[in-house]
Amino acid sequence: MAQQTPVSKTTTKPRQSATDKAIVTGYQKGASASSADRQQMIAEEAYLIAERRGFDGDFAMDDWLQAEATIDTRFAERH
Repeated sequence: MAQQTPVSKTTTKPRQSATDKAIVTGYQKGASASSADRQQMIAEEAYLIAERRGFDGDFAMDDWLQAEATIDTRFAERH
């Protein structure tokens, strides 16, 4: 009979993006995101907004401004 490999009892956590880590760290510690972190969060949120819209039209500035407001609101609600 073949020898069985023992199963690890540890679980692995899903990987977090740098943005996710910055958000969680900022929210938990009450700190604000660095300028670079904030820019990255806004860029990712703007992309998601455009994606939900189906990338229809040239609304990059509108997407950015909406994303900026969303990210700023998230941090304001936590502080």
